[in-house]
Amino acid sequence: MDITKLEHKSKSLFAIKLAEKASSYLQESNARSLINKAIEVSWKWIHTEEKVGAKYFPEPIEIVDDNIFTHMVHSLTLCDDMEREYIEEVYQKCLEEVE
Repeated sequence: MDITKLEHKSKSLFAIKLAEKASSYLQESNARSLINKAIEVSWKWIHTEEKVGAKYFPEPIEIVDDNIFTHMVHSLTLCDDMEREYIEEVYQKCLEEVE
């Protein structure tokens, strides 16, 4: 999996999908609630970007780099090794948007 092959929007979609999956593993409801609210805002921004053609994302999305992706993927697979299939499937869908 080569994150650098994804365009900016595809990277953002990939990060949101990973965050959604990871939030299902959170036990503490307040943390899960905060993460889910952030995911909701991210989705709204993605849809707004699609409608108006915004060139920039909010800073929390803009600063997601390859190290954060590596950490997210690693952490999700620590929760359940079966998540590797999900991660690869989401990555492939995001990659198809680029091609």
